[in-house]
Amino acid sequence: MLLLDILLITIGLLYILFLYSDIFDIKMVVSSSALKYISVVLCFIITLFIGKDGFGKRDRLLLQIGLFIAILADLCLLILGYHVLGIALFCLVQIIYYNRYRGGKACRPPLIFIKFIVIFLLTLAGYFIINLVSVKVDFLFAMAFFYSVCLIFSTLESVNASKNKLYPCYNKYMIIVGMALFLLSDIAIAIFNMSKEFNTCMYNISASLIWGLYLPSQVLLSVSGYRFKRDKKDV
Repeated sequence: MLLLDILLITIGLLYILFLYSDIFDIKMVVSSSALKYISVVLCFIITLFIGKDGFGKRDRLLLQIGLFIAILADLCLLILGYHVLGIALFCLVQIIYYNRYRGGKACRPPLIFIKFIVIFLLTLAGYFIINLVSVKVDFLFAMAFFYSVCLIFSTLESVNASKNKLYPCYNKYMIIVGMALFLLSDIAIAIFNMSKEFNTCMYNISASLIWGLYLPSQVLLSVSGYRFKRDKKDV
């Protein structure tokens, strides 16, 4: 897996560079945002070389689709500034991961999507009711709420996947830790947005934590699609 090693080393170097740039406010030839985006694209590229070293076509495709949509979401949020669209795409990412962690046994994909559609419609109804009877709320908050529900569902399902032994030892911990970091990164985003006008220290710390947690989560999830030699018999 020489190529995998090269990609991981490259991502590690980019990680150090953009964290250094963010923490010490250093301007570089290539912007911090560009380095971040390149790093998540490399995470997606990692999944393209899984091939026969994975856990079957279904698991590989769901992981690849999830990471591909994630880089589209990051493009919207990080580069283009389309926040509502970016969050909507991340909702889809979490629904795909939720489907991946179920292993296709307990619930068919169409029923899974119907469940999330119902949750989204309830969220939408709540948003309109609040805007009619109370204060005006930005639609971004409704999307953020729905995303948080999707994220919690997929994170809990990753734990269930481990309990049900759907993945070998290394992979199940990569998935659980990856999803936990994903969750913590989004908590950091919430703290970052809430502390903009109140706490400069919390604002700066959370700003660094967002990508400090997010990129490792993407690396772990991308590598979780590989079946390692020591785990060949560990089902």
